[in-house]
Amino acid sequence: MMRKTIALTSIALAAFGALALVLVTSAQAQQLPKARNGTLFCGGSYNFEGNDLSKPVNMVTWNLRNYNGNRTILIDRIRLYDATGAVLFDSDTDGLPADRRDILGGPDNNQLGPYQTVQFRSDDLVDGTFPFVPGSRRPIQFVVDWSADRRAIVLDGSQIRRVFDASFNELSRHQYDCRRR
Repeated sequence: MMRKTIALTSIALAAFGALALVLVTSAQAQQLPKARNGTLFCGGSYNFEGNDLSKPVNMVTWNLRNYNGNRTILIDRIRLYDATGAVLFDSDTDGLPADRRDILGGPDNNQLGPYQTVQFRSDDLVDGTFPFVPGSRRPIQFVVDWSADRRAIVLDGSQIRRVFDASFNELSRHQYDCRRR
């Protein structure tokens, strides 16, 4: 009888634990910010150290992530600004650039499907050659406008700053979260 009681108690505790885990996970998912549209702001820079092409190169990579399991996010517009506010790139005039994974790019290919992640690099923009931005016009900003057909977990973004030597061997990297509005 004692073993039966212990076994039933163990089963009840396991079931309660599983239910609690489901409820906590569900509550956490519901606490994630949701919206139908928004803007993501990411920092960044790009330069050759000392304006010398033989010195290490600082490059920026931006990752955009759709954490929704059943919602597609549309990337409506991407802009790149220098420190003075001048536009360096605008997908409204230059077209949506292809990302490193060939998921996005072009006028009819702006959908970031469920759980998809795309990556853009600073040197991929402006016809594959990012213009040298002098120190007086850095750092730059990467701005993404997005939308969804209904409320969705907001688009997530991060900036990864990478430093390369003259032979393009990666020396270091650091990740920063982008800001949302």
